Amino acid sequence: MAARSATIRRRIIACFVLSGAIIAIGSALGTVQLARSVLADHRVETALNRLGWAARQLEQAYAQGGIEAVRNKLPEIRRTTLALYCGVANPDGTYVAHTIPSRIGEPMESHDGRLQRWGNIQRVRFSSEQGPVEEYRLPLRHRGRFIGTFCMAVRLPSFRALSWQLLRKPALLLAVPLLVTLLGGLWLTRSLGSTAAVIAQLETLADSDAPQANRLVTVRPQDRATIGWNRLVRQLGRGSAAEGTSSVADALKRYQEYRSNEVLNSLPDGIAVTDAAGRVRTANTAFASLVGRSEDQVRGEDIHVLLNLRAHPDVLARFRDEHTLGRQVTAELEEDRGGNVITLRIQRLPLRTGSDEGYLWIVRDVTQQVLAQKMKTQFVYAATHELRTPLSNIRAYAETLALAETLDTAKQREFCNIINSEAMRLEKLIEDLLNLSRLEAAALSLNVGPVDLQRLVEEVITNIRPTVEKKRQKLRVRLPEKYFPATLDKDKIIVTLVNLLGNAVKYTPEEGEIRFEVYQTESHIRFVVEDTGIGIAPEDLPHVFEKFYRSRDPRVAKISGSGIGLALAKEIVELHGGRITVESELNRGTRFTVVLPAVAAS
Repeated sequence: MAARSATIRRRIIACFVLSGAIIAIGSALGTVQLARSVLADHRVETALNRLGWAARQLEQAYAQGGIEAVRNKLPEIRRTTLALYCGVANPDGTYVAHTIPSRIGEPMESHDGRLQRWGNIQRVRFSSEQGPVEEYRLPLRHRGRFIGTFCMAVRLPSFRALSWQLLRKPALLLAVPLLVTLLGGLWLTRSLGSTAAVIAQLETLADSDAPQANRLVTVRPQDRATIGWNRLVRQLGRGSAAEGTSSVADALKRYQEYRSNEVLNSLPDGIAVTDAAGRVRTANTAFASLVGRSEDQVRGEDIHVLLNLRAHPDVLARFRDEHTLGRQVTAELEEDRGGNVITLRIQRLPLRTGSDEGYLWIVRDVTQQVLAQKMKTQFVYAATHELRTPLSNIRAYAETLALAETLDTAKQREFCNIINSEAMRLEKLIEDLLNLSRLEAAALSLNVGPVDLQRLVEEVITNIRPTVEKKRQKLRVRLPEKYFPATLDKDKIIVTLVNLLGNAVKYTPEEGEIRFEVYQTESHIRFVVEDTGIGIAPEDLPHVFEKFYRSRDPRVAKISGSGIGLALAKEIVELHGGRITVESELNRGTRFTVVLPAVAAS
């Protein structure tokens, strides 16, 4: 038994040493890759920050002295930007200036297969004699005319070179992790000495054909496991080996039953097992909650009574039909619970254990799913119905314009404005249908790129201001003093903010107040949309981001809406790696907060 315990200790030490070696090697490779990535990102970021500056310098030089001035300016730009080389090609694609003189007169390389674009910036990555290189290209213009292309190359750090530099110090990358792991293994082996002794006795007991209680000995108590082992050994010593084995088997059985109950009680669906007559043998917490009883109260009761199936004769008939007794049956029923109507989906599956027959019942509250489906159907019906109105108006006014022989200019302008307004209304309906399709198919995706946040905010304000002025509301805007670089999907963020501001305007009475605030740091952007409108009831707040959900407030019912705007906003924000929250007080107003990372998740 002592030999077994020593073997276990040796195995623990061996496992820790092997783990330490793997961790050390992984740490070395990870450190090299991390260092390479950090250096590459730093160099590329530096180059991008200087790219626009360099282009402006060259355009000014061209305006002052033509190509010759551009040639003289290139070496200074290469030194300032820390570039590998810089060059300028004419509109035909031939280099007319280059920091490598031999390249003048040669055509620019074509890298169509590896070319990436960000607006008017192009990037291509290739391998050269100096290692991996990234080349950036930007068009040059003079008085609105395209005069050529500026290119700038940045050398990326080589994986091989970094690996050699870091691996020259093996003590840092290998020896230290191995030493720490070895000491940890020795400490853990000492700490688990008693546990190792218990494991050795269990292995001996497993190898024995006739287990004997006197073969088991107590160990030095170190933790709750070893204390429990000592109690078990003393209990077995007071009885026969058979009695001791039976006690262990009973304990294991009780433990398995306990774990099974834990699993059942963790499920959100109501689960119950009944005999063939429908008497409940066992049920989980969710089932007891759905029927408004405790777990002890449902045991032994008729499940048809618990589920109130007698109040629904058609559903009860399906479960008692002789042709369905041995098959799965599914039904839905509506229950009035204190003025709130809920929908339950009930499934019954035949259950056979040996010669014992019974049923497994699964009860699920599908109220929200049913409401969402109804709202979706209503939305699609309303949208298709509303499509007819703008189409009819557009056709009527267009026919009038086409057929009227004499129509004054004011009337023509009025008709054109109506046609334009109806076309915009039609476009909004179609966009809602497209967004619904994307949400249903989970096909919404981002087109992320560098964004001028100040211009984005200005577009949002310009978009929403006419609606605010139409209701004679006050729009208060708070913007940051300084804007930092951001990488987002500009169009989708505009859709999100316009949706939030549009809702604020829609549900705020005339002469109310709308507040739009923007806060930005180097790492995050925060948008706040707040109004003094009708607010959202506490029971509606958890559901405002669900598709098609609309409050039961009569004031909301009078205002047209699709019920997908907030669901779409939440989807867009989460795709960016951000979060959206809502706070509201009925009849006082609502506040939506959107927090986004400055660089969107991809």
